[in-house]
Amino acid sequence: MTMEAHKNDVILFMVDQLSAKWLESAREHNICDLPNFDWLQANGTTFSQAFTSNPVCSPSRATIATGLTSRAHGLIMNGYSLNPKIPTFMRLLQQEGWRTGGFGKLHLKPHFEKFDQDYTVYGFDVVHNAEDDRSGAWLDWVNNFVTML
Repeated sequence: MTMEAHKNDVILFMVDQLSAKWLESAREHNICDLPNFDWLQANGTTFSQAFTSNPVCSPSRATIATGLTSRAHGLIMNGYSLNPKIPTFMRLLQQEGWRTGGFGKLHLKPHFEKFDQDYTVYGFDVVHNAEDDRSGAWLDWVNNFVTML
């Protein structure tokens, strides 16, 4: 099934250390234009009353992926892997014919464990992982960008 077969796409942004107040301040004080964020907010859903039961990267990402608390999925701090046997919403979407992708920092496994983590076990069809600054597409982009300056 192709993406065109779906009436809606699901895009979930998980951004470390970016409080909503910084985006609001950028808009209020005309610090920078945020046309893409503005469009997504106007055409999507904003969860303005949400909070996390564990503010650490890996556990909070695992909680969103599984719908379970840190204690229930077992990932209570960074440096550990989410058990791939635990169901994730990405895998459920796959089973319903959706194409799934993870881009940027996924952090469901320790990023210093190895360079190319296999995130397909969690239900991602496509992964472009940028959480390890020692190698990969992110570092290649940085090196190319710096060379262009």
